[in-house]
Amino acid sequence: KTAFLITARLKSTRLPKKILLEVAGKPLIVHMLDRIKYATSIDKIIICTSTNPQDDPLEKIAAQENVFCYRGSEEDVLVRLLEAAQSYGLEHFANITADCPMMDPVLIDRAVMKYQNSDADLLMYDYSNNDIPFGCYMIKVTALEKVCQQKKETDNEVWLKHFTSNPELKICSIEVEDKYRHKTLKTSLDYPED
Repeated sequence: KTAFLITARLKSTRLPKKILLEVAGKPLIVHMLDRIKYATSIDKIIICTSTNPQDDPLEKIAAQENVFCYRGSEEDVLVRLLEAAQSYGLEHFANITADCPMMDPVLIDRAVMKYQNSDADLLMYDYSNNDIPFGCYMIKVTALEKVCQQKKETDNEVWLKHFTSNPELKICSIEVEDKYRHKTLKTSLDYPED
């Protein structure tokens, strides 16, 4: 079994507090949690948020939804993930940001299985065309430790480059069958029209 760490903050400016917006009577973050719970390979869900008081509602939601919450660095997402993984004794974990509420539990399970049969430091779906529902990243904690030691900046909300530009790390990708692809549906949340 694998832990799923959701990177979550409420500081969005384009669509304020977007993950708390309600759809069908529930905040979007709760829909996301519900979908992740369908993944048979996941046994623990941890919302990784900051210590900033503006993120207090996420800790409350975690308690209400019977999932865990870790509060760490406000700006350094990678350090927050690393400290969360270390505090829960994880060797690896699945991860995606909270602005991807349309998680596909089948793609999560596929990523976990592929990761377990590889020696990858980072395993990821190819989202370059942005035409598939989100699965997740799989991250080895020792690789994340290396990245955190070597990186220079602390504002790393977009962190993938720290892995892909490091020749010491093994990056694996998962191909997605055409049946999962859709040219016009967007499954992440960035703007009011989403």
